[in-house]
Amino acid sequence: AEFSKVGIFRWNPLQKTFFGSKVWFNNLNQEPHQINDIVDAYEHVHPDDMVKLKTFFQQVLEGKSQEFADEARIRFGQEWRWLRVRFKVKEYTPQNEVIEVIGLNIDITESKETEQKLIEAKLKAEESDRLKSAFLANMSHEIRTPLNAIVGFSNLLTTTEDEEQKQQFIGIIENNNQLLLQLINDVLDLAKVESNTLDFNYQSTDLNELIRSVESTVRLRVQPGVILNFTL
Repeated sequence: AEFSKVGIFRWNPLQKTFFGSKVWFNNLNQEPHQINDIVDAYEHVHPDDMVKLKTFFQQVLEGKSQEFADEARIRFGQEWRWLRVRFKVKEYTPQNEVIEVIGLNIDITESKETEQKLIEAKLKAEESDRLKSAFLANMSHEIRTPLNAIVGFSNLLTTTEDEEQKQQFIGIIENNNQLLLQLINDVLDLAKVESNTLDFNYQSTDLNELIRSVESTVRLRVQPGVILNFTL
């Protein structure tokens, strides 16, 4: 039991006899000593957990409970450690002054910390899945926007005879081709960011031209009653 860091004890509240192993006391943040009341051994237990223990011990004396299995927090300085606690009434013959309770405690703090890390990892994975789903939905929407412009103005190009209008449509199609290509490049760059292999390429940009190209693309999605203006 000591090798496994499992604390064991035996207690008879009627005869006031008690035995607790060194590990049992150590797990409760106490030095081994003789006690008459089992509650005295749990002075460092969290108040909320102590309520459950006291309730069980009282029910044992009344013959209403035979077993107990739960977890309890033990204060060690400024931190709390976790114990798995087990009790069992081995013999209940109060007419012979025998209520023998045996039990054990096991420090499971490391297991609880691992469990918490797994929970956090699970939540992080779920959030990652949610963000990826949102990303795919947004990408689907963003890809359709330049495609709609390309398809729409390509169709218009075949129906107009006005040379000036044709050149305007061709310009819009080319702009949206560039937007679509840039969008695909952005997706590839995002993959590079996640793999930490992204290289930055700095260059001058005509901000007005950039906004003008965005305006020409977004204009196709403007709902009735909405006014879209771009002013230099």
